[in-house]
Amino acid sequence: MKKRTRRQLQGWGALAAVAAAVRVAGRWSVVWPVLVAVLAAAVVDGGGWALLQAHRHAVGQDRAWRAQEEARARELSMAQVDALSCV
Repeated sequence: MKKRTRRQLQGWGALAAVAAAVRVAGRWSVVWPVLVAVLAAAVVDGGGWALLQAHRHAVGQDRAWRAQEEARARELSMAQVDALSCV
């Protein structure tokens, strides 16, 4: 995007932000409950995301542990078979 177009978009965006702030300030008694609800939803969503990430991490660790245990069991059983065939 050209510099001039980008500056124009930034200017219009700043103007829209100021207009929105003035409008919100005029209707603060109506806006604040919505703002609180949106912030509460964001906190709950963030907590859910953190729990999901922790769950995925735990499942990944469990899968790695199970793979290691299976590999160790295979090695032990093969060692036992080798010991029996050598005698």
